[in-house]
Amino acid sequence: MFNITSPLNDLNNLKVNILGVNGYLEKILWIDLSEENFREETLPEEYYRQYLGGYGLAAKLLYDNLPIRIDPLGEEAIFGFFPGLLTGTIAPLTGRFMVAGKSPLTGTWGDSNCGGFFGPEIKK
Repeated sequence: MFNITSPLNDLNNLKVNILGVNGYLEKILWIDLSEENFREETLPEEYYRQYLGGYGLAAKLLYDNLPIRIDPLGEEAIFGFFPGLLTGTIAPLTGRFMVAGKSPLTGTWGDSNCGGFFGPEIKK
């Protein structure tokens, strides 16, 4: 006898494993170019629910971690590469990511986005 709930349960488990929490894989990578080291950080699940997409997560992380009067091109400045919520899924036209940080031109928020294969790769 065919059990219709079993394939659906398997599909839901696969979705959780591929997409993590709300489309993210629950970790970020901090890279310090001056010290030539890196570390992984697991963010609270609330971040992914409250700050949707690469833009929302970028705003939260930069706001929390970027000192107010820092030189945008200085050694202590940070910027990030943020894939979108659906990046790396089978949804069409979702292979995008954004780069965000403090703009040297305005001294405030600066961002740009791009498509291609890089966004899905950094989301792995």
